Formats: sequence, C-alpha cells, structure tokens
Amino acid sequence: MTRRLVLFIVLTFAWSWSWWGLNIWLVRSTGASSSLLHFAGAFGPLVAAWLTTAWTDGWSGCRRLFERAYGRLTIRWTLLAVSLPVLFFAIGVLVVSMMPEVSNSSNWFANDKLPDWSPFVLWLVWVATYGFGEESGWRGYLLPTLSERMAVRPATLVVALVWALWHVPVFLYDPDFQDMSVFMIAGWTIGLIFGSFFLGWLTVQADFSIWPATLFHGTFDFLSAGDALPDFIPAISSVLLIGLVLVLARRYDEQFHKR
Repeated sequence: MTRRLVLFIVLTFAWSWSWWGLNIWLVRSTGASSSLLHFAGAFGPLVAAWLTTAWTDGWSGCRRLFERAYGRLTIRWTLLAVSLPVLFFAIGVLVVSMMPEVSNSSNWFANDKLPDWSPFVLWLVWVATYGFGEESGWRGYLLPTLSERMAVRPATLVVALVWALWHVPVFLYDPDFQDMSVFMIAGWTIGLIFGSFFLGWLTVQADFSIWPATLFHGTFDFLSAGDALPDFIPAISSVLLIGLVLVLARRYDEQFHKR
C-alpha cells in the first residue's frame, strides 16, 4: 500500500504543480496568470488515480476503480450533496440581505478566471474541474486506499493534510489566495479539514461512489468563488459546514469503520 500511496501523491503533485508552476512563472514574467493553467492543475488527483491504478493493479484494477468510484449513482446522497451547499448559500444570502450596502447580486457568480458565461455553465466548469478532477483522486482513490489500513476517520485527516499541501503553489500566483491574512489562511485550513471530514463521511454513505462528493465540492466552490460575492456568504457557508460536521462527529465511530 505504501508504494501505491507514494506513487499517487508524487504523480498528483507532479501534474498539478507543473501547471501551477508555469502560472507562477507567468506572473513573475508578465504580471498575469493563466486561467487555463489554473484549471488544468485541478486534474492532478484524477490523472494520478488512474495512472497509479494502471501501474500497480493493471486493467483489472482500473475496472474495479471505475465500478467503485463511478459506476453507481445514489440518488439520496446525490440530492443531499447538491442541496446542502445551496442551503448554506441561501442562509448566507438571507443574513447578508439584512446588511447595508450589499453589492448587486446579478454578478455574484462572475469570476475573473472564467469568461462571462451563464451561472449554469460556470457551475458545470467548477463541478468538472475542482469537483470531478479533485474528488476522483482524494475520495476516489486516496481515501479508500488509506482506509484499507486505518479507520476512515483518521484517513480523512490524512487526506486533508495532503489536500492542504497540494494547494501551496496557488498561494504564489492567485490574488485571492495571496490576499489572505495569516488568520484567513488558518480559517481556510480549518475549513478544509472539516470539509475533508464531511466529504469523507458523504463518500462512505455513498459506498465510495465519488459522485456526491464531486457535486458537493463543485457546487460549494461555485457558490463561494464569485469575485463580487460578499465575503460573509462563503464565511457563513463554511461555519455551517463546520457545525454540521460537529453534529455528525458523534456518529463517526459507528459509520467510519475500517474497510
């Protein structure tokens, strides 16, 4: 298992950090980064999951990976995955609507990394890249591989640590990350850890299908990434997610079993 984990992590970082490294070079050379390179890096976990499986387990392993991670769609958990971030967002909007001088909501979903597309198309982009691209590796490969040797709860923490480290180059070229203070980075890290616990729980409930985690991750990112979006809305969404994980924590020992 150790060889598989090391290979997966090396390939993930090699793919993503190569694209993001080019972005760092672009920023230092021209002052502007490339959105294409930014989103290309999102597919590192996906590429690494399949290359690692093909190298270590061959065709039969690839078939098992496909059947486990992509072959089932659980309606119950899929609906929950989409509705929860929408609910969190709606609560945030309700709170923000009570505040004065709130920016026009018509451009809340616009992001300078993407063209001026409709909100639905932007949502699809986030789901396909930082949803599907990431979750194919984090919850589709790394989490179930770790859970072969340890309980799933500590496995979700290991995933969170790798996930956080994976983001490091983004802090060197993305203005949204560069503008974070030390306290904001600490909050982002805490939110990522709790997000890993929730996505791990959700994936276990879906019997290690990645579709619910993919849709939750992509939808949550889409509803948090707008340049004109009031900061309070993603902050409220993160707080609500943390609160939900704390409620679910009582059930982790029952439902996060060793596989």
